[in-house]
Amino acid sequence: LKLVQANTQMTENSPSSSTNTTQQDFKGKGRLHAIGGKWTDANAAFGGREAQVQQTEDEMCERSWRDVPWDEVQASFAQLLVAGEGGSVDGGVSGDFDQHEARAMKYWNDFYGNHEDKFFKDRTYIHLEYPILNPLSLDRDSTPTFLAQTYEDDPKPSDPSSSFVVMEAGCGVGNTCFPLCRMNPDKKFYMFDFAPKAIEIAKQSKQYEHHQHPFPRLSAFVCDPTKERVPDIIIQQHSVDLCLLVFFLSALSPTTMPDVISHVSEKMKTGGKVIVRDYGLYDMTQLRFINKKGRKLGENFYSRADGTRTYFFSLEALENLFKEKGYTTEQLTYRTREIRNRKRKLSMYRVWISGCFVKT
Repeated sequence: LKLVQANTQMTENSPSSSTNTTQQDFKGKGRLHAIGGKWTDANAAFGGREAQVQQTEDEMCERSWRDVPWDEVQASFAQLLVAGEGGSVDGGVSGDFDQHEARAMKYWNDFYGNHEDKFFKDRTYIHLEYPILNPLSLDRDSTPTFLAQTYEDDPKPSDPSSSFVVMEAGCGVGNTCFPLCRMNPDKKFYMFDFAPKAIEIAKQSKQYEHHQHPFPRLSAFVCDPTKERVPDIIIQQHSVDLCLLVFFLSALSPTTMPDVISHVSEKMKTGGKVIVRDYGLYDMTQLRFINKKGRKLGENFYSRADGTRTYFFSLEALENLFKEKGYTTEQLTYRTREIRNRKRKLSMYRVWISGCFVKT
């Protein structure tokens, strides 16, 4: 497969997509049209180029995905990112980095006020990567069946006095904790977010109410770990076995990430683990920012139209963040996936980062 440079840019309203390749050829001329079995490579288009891949009909489906090696993605998009972005820092939507930081909570509070619990889907895959969160031994096929059953059919929870303790920072409206709590009846969960609206919505959920009986097994509260310690009255120091940071660190300024790790560490047991799932370098969403002026706040750090921010991690950046706080790396990798939509002829690349760090 190869990427072919086009002489025009694709607009945001055009079909967009990506493909994996180790060979690049930017000498082609003219725009290629997606017809027949040809698919448009939109990740390249976000960088000001178009490309497409020839596929046979039997390889296509209405919507499908497949895991692909990181090396192929990196080889395909590193040049596009550097060439398209130019390395300048524009200062964001408002032109004021400090203003974005000061209003971070307000932007996310407004986000949840507008979207409530309808924007993010429940993350029903974390347990598939980490057996410690999968005591029921569910697989990809059995997980939806389990979550579709009634609460009455769920396994009975264990005595909370002897529970394994899980804490999630930046929980939003519960898209990670809610399914995990159902799949882990032997554990006690704490979840917090710095957006009061998110916690208000989470606590009004039927899923949250379910986990309060026959005894409270899930507790949600407001806390901003970029500015304050997690209250000891809610979670005792050195009492947490496992911490979840799922698409949370990327929403913060890189300057505040070390403080967050420090505040999380106060709650962790020695030997406790922190699981991170977040946006990886050269993800499709990062490439979308390339042609949008005024969105870059710093290296791999951008602001969205609504004021919320997102950072894209390299393996080195994430590992160093935890290493400096006394953690060892148990697992760290990119999760790269090609997602295809047959109807729209989209082939999109997503790049996430997945890590597990141990407190020493």
